[in-house]
Amino acid sequence: MSRPLLGALVSMCAVGVVAACSASSGNGNQVSGGTGGSAASGGTGGGGSGGVAGSGNTGNFGGSGGLIDGGNNGGTGGFDPDADTCAGEVTQGERKPLDMYVMFDMSGSMGAEAAPGVTKWDAVRPALQGFLTAPESAGIGVGIQYFPLLAAGSAWSCTSNSQCSGAGGLCVLKACSNQFPNLVPCSNNSDCGFLGSCVNLGNCGTDVNSVCAPVGDTSVCGGGLTCNQMTSSFCTESDSCLVGDYQAPDVGIAELPGNAAAITASLNAQMPRGATPTGPALQGAIQHAQSWAGSHTGHQVVVVLVTDGTPTSCNPTNINQISALATAALNGTPSVQTFVIGVFENGDTTGQSNANSIANAGGTGTAFVVDAASSSLVAQFTQALKDIRGTALSCEYSIPMPSTGTLDYDKVNVEFKDGSSTVTVPYVGDAGSCDATLGGWYYDVDPAAGGTPSTIVMCPVTCDQFTAASGAATVDVRLGCKREDIPR
Repeated sequence: MSRPLLGALVSMCAVGVVAACSASSGNGNQVSGGTGGSAASGGTGGGGSGGVAGSGNTGNFGGSGGLIDGGNNGGTGGFDPDADTCAGEVTQGERKPLDMYVMFDMSGSMGAEAAPGVTKWDAVRPALQGFLTAPESAGIGVGIQYFPLLAAGSAWSCTSNSQCSGAGGLCVLKACSNQFPNLVPCSNNSDCGFLGSCVNLGNCGTDVNSVCAPVGDTSVCGGGLTCNQMTSSFCTESDSCLVGDYQAPDVGIAELPGNAAAITASLNAQMPRGATPTGPALQGAIQHAQSWAGSHTGHQVVVVLVTDGTPTSCNPTNINQISALATAALNGTPSVQTFVIGVFENGDTTGQSNANSIANAGGTGTAFVVDAASSSLVAQFTQALKDIRGTALSCEYSIPMPSTGTLDYDKVNVEFKDGSSTVTVPYVGDAGSCDATLGGWYYDVDPAAGGTPSTIVMCPVTCDQFTAASGAATVDVRLGCKREDIPR
């Protein structure tokens, strides 16, 4: 019996500063040097006279005297800068610089054909390279690492067990006969027990990407090919399971287009091999992204996980446990979102479900699924990267500082302008209070709890509206005017 070697491997208000905005109340008396008094309420006879603003700060509007028994109207006071006419200080919203740490699946299954003569890796590599050099990507920071990485003491290819023993593995030159085509590696019959005898493995003819047994048989390969004894194979336990290995980038995060050449050279040096240790790879990517975000405050840092398969090696392999890593990253400080691009064959519902689970846990909805068998694979993969770029760029803005004075977090408003229409986005307090219809915004850190925020974060509905808006749309931040909160 024979099978592709690949299948065998994988079966596993300017705060700037509007003068005092409220006046102290009085009973219609004139004051000097202080704030203007409000009018007294009208009595049974004439209404109370309006207060006169003092020579100091501007006073509020005085109240109207009550029309009781024919009494006269009360007077009016001064100007209220918290009223609708408040101009404040307006600054165009500055989106936080975007940095991506890409964790790229380079397992053996990426060497499978996406089209005749073209592997999945051959197809997605130029798509990523095109994204790196696109004018729209200029200014974005990108770094990359791959999984699996080679475990210390192991080898990607081997001719004897000694080349694999440093990591506790075997060179897969023999397997238990009763389990074939599933490979249960062995050194001798005692390793197999009731699984049969330990037999040599072969390749069909000269095809080193196939595996067959028994050696010498001419019927298992088809086409009249002989199962020739295998002279080289791969190590078991070759994948690194160390989170720290994946935390260290192959190419560090740096701004495009300057970093494009280094990443392109890195991509060209890769070869699909090994299994799929998604758990430690994602955890390492998250740790690197959080560390980077901590030392680059004011940046929006995200993880982009690109994978074509189900986790098969290294703990955790359970998708719920892996998704929990993405949830912890989203809820952590600093918060890091996880985007997922899945490169799957039609019918791989398990792979798609797993990818969606990780993306949802990472705060990015569903995965971007690319059809590995489609002639438009390159276009789909490129569009997925563009969509991630657009989504991640649209939702977080740096908080501007007033030109003078001290920032008052209760006097910050966000305005969305698209053509002649201007809408003030309501403040909601926190992510959990985002309205499914009205959307809203909140601070990355709640100032009411004593924190010092640095970022304005849009709710998902508002983010979607920003993303779908025309290219002429802008976001302004108005300082110094009373904040508009979502109706409760």
